[in-house]
Amino acid sequence: MSLRTKFHKLPRASRALRPVKPFAVDLAITLRDPPHSVSQFKQLFIGGCPRSGTTLLARMLSGTPDAAVTPESQFKDILLGQATAALNREQVALLHRHWQRRAWNLPALRHWPWRSKNRVQFLEWLVRQHMDQPEGELLWIDHSPNNLALQHELRLLFPESRFLHIVRDPRAVFASVRRLDWGRSTPAASARWWLQRHQRASAACSKLGQHSLSLRFEDLVSEPEATLAEVSDWLGRPFPISKLPALKLPRYTQKQHQLVNGAILARRAEAWQDELSEREVEIIEAIVGAELDQLGYRRCFAEPRSPSPLETGRAGLQELLRRGLIDRLRRQWRRSA
Repeated sequence: MSLRTKFHKLPRASRALRPVKPFAVDLAITLRDPPHSVSQFKQLFIGGCPRSGTTLLARMLSGTPDAAVTPESQFKDILLGQATAALNREQVALLHRHWQRRAWNLPALRHWPWRSKNRVQFLEWLVRQHMDQPEGELLWIDHSPNNLALQHELRLLFPESRFLHIVRDPRAVFASVRRLDWGRSTPAASARWWLQRHQRASAACSKLGQHSLSLRFEDLVSEPEATLAEVSDWLGRPFPISKLPALKLPRYTQKQHQLVNGAILARRAEAWQDELSEREVEIIEAIVGAELDQLGYRRCFAEPRSPSPLETGRAGLQELLRRGLIDRLRRQWRRSA
């Protein structure tokens, strides 16, 4: 019996994540020019736990004028530091070898102008090269999930950058990530993984103040117009949802992102109810029940039971086998394809 049958259709999660709008005093705020960055190059960093909808959100924001939605760019972590600090050959070589860099439309390494640019200028050059837009207004929309964990380092480079935090029900995250070659394959491991990243991102948003906004995946797919209107008010620019362009996805992520360029369907938020067993849901709720309540998600169990010692042992062995051997081989094959 599926969870949907036993518990009936759970009411859609309330919009409890947004009871207060911290930006109400200045809804017309616009991005200002960083003091040591190029004036026409602005940044919007999307972050959250992986499989929470960062790529979908980037696509839904891509209709704004001058948007530059790039593939995930965790290779940029190599360049983080003081904005005026010089680059060195080792850093550039590491960046060039990074497996995610291959999805970017960049010239041969010998043409990279890293000796004549600081870190801010070089990152802008990378984005403009990929977008084939050497000049003019540009809003870089980067949807690497770890962006919020790096907010301090990114703000050193781009003091006026903005951050969007997207949150998704941890039960849905587990249903989405469990079969991927890099994901947690057991409910307890997935719940703890989600919790760690949620807490880290929430702490970052607290520090960012008006430079951050939190949204829920469930609201994004069920009420896309209202959700994008909130982003529009916060950022001071339009985000039309009609006729969204399709994102060009890297080959190595096309399978896991196969729904990104499709229709925006509200039922995606509830699919986990048919995909997870009752015990899997119960274990997740036992670990992150307080966070479910805080975010406005309905629980299935009033008093969920924690994993037993036997379940914990089995799960640990499964994670070791999957992540330590099988998934490592699957991941190497996918990235080299």
